[in-house]
Amino acid sequence: SYLEKISFPVDEISMGVYYMLAQSSYFLDEIDKAKNLFLKITPPLDYFPAAQYMLGLCYVRMDSLKKAIKFFEQCAETAAPLRKKSKSMQQLFNDAYIACGHLAFKMADYKEAMKYYNLVRRNAYNYDQVLFGIIWTALKQDELDKLIMTADYLVQNYPLSKYVYEALVLKGIALSKLEMFAEAKKVYDQILESSGGNRAG
Repeated sequence: SYLEKISFPVDEISMGVYYMLAQSSYFLDEIDKAKNLFLKITPPLDYFPAAQYMLGLCYVRMDSLKKAIKFFEQCAETAAPLRKKSKSMQQLFNDAYIACGHLAFKMADYKEAMKYYNLVRRNAYNYDQVLFGIIWTALKQDELDKLIMTADYLVQNYPLSKYVYEALVLKGIALSKLEMFAEAKKVYDQILESSGGNRAG
């Protein structure tokens, strides 16, 4: 393509154009090209935290999860000082740590996953996703009381969340593991009553 024939010196083009060009390459599945373009974006510009987040996504696509976590961490660290003046930076901060939590969970590093989930602020628009991550991580660590408490918090505070059904199922499993069978039955009855006998889609 013509982009491969033209060199864009950093001092002759704005970082914003680099970012948009890199983002376009990413969504066109030109992952290696996107990665190299995002790497050209340097601090202290506001585009830098977003570029670090996108680099994390690039490395996820390249199945290099440890490198992805590194860039998500850098995104959160560089977005942190900008959170007070920018809601988008606050959400970027939260999304970066959510991504770290999910990747650590995928790698079965449950202690790290829990650490990252706990760094996410409760004002995140997708905090129900964090709670669901905590529920699964608690199950893997056999922290059943924490699972039950978190499931209750999710159901009470995010009743319309798509994670409510799964959270209740996992709560029922935890209660059964604790041999609290009467309580587990109540949870399963609640699930069936709320879904009319079928899982809500």
